[in-house]
Amino acid sequence: GYSPEYKKNRITVPACDPCNNEYSKIDQEVRDAIGVINEDNEKQKELTRKAAKSITRNRNWMDRINFRNGQVASVSFSYNEFKKLHIKNFKGLFYHKYGYPIPENYKIQIIAEGDEGDGKLMDMAQDLYNYVAKGGNWEVSGHEDIFRFKLKSMIRDKNDNIIDSERIDDALGFVGVLTYHKTLSPIII
Repeated sequence: GYSPEYKKNRITVPACDPCNNEYSKIDQEVRDAIGVINEDNEKQKELTRKAAKSITRNRNWMDRINFRNGQVASVSFSYNEFKKLHIKNFKGLFYHKYGYPIPENYKIQIIAEGDEGDGKLMDMAQDLYNYVAKGGNWEVSGHEDIFRFKLKSMIRDKNDNIIDSERIDDALGFVGVLTYHKTLSPIII
């Protein structure tokens, strides 16, 4: 539903065919969620229409929709499927930024919508978000209204402060914030 200028300058990275195909279904789920969440954003009306069509095309659509007073009150989505997509995107952005795949021995954690019930985790999420957000510009794939992100390394400096550095061999880890349609903003560690 977006015009062609929203689809320019999109980041692409190498992926094997099975992985690429596996994630296309999850990509659709995220698009459907953004369409459902739409709060009268004119540019997303087509996305909302396509989301309704996509959701009702599945056999289990009645199990996913909750009605109240004859109207749709909510739609259920798989939190775990979204996490898989966030990890895939983080891995791709890591490759884009650093030029090689994230090492297999790294453990990737997500803090995202759905974790709000864990106060300590949300406090940590705010600290990580603040770390990532300070300094530097957000990068964009396509258009900033569709997808923007920041990735930083976490390295200790000589004063024992955590800083971002291009010298990533000494990194304690990496953290990223991915923002989809200015709506979903997972933090990936």
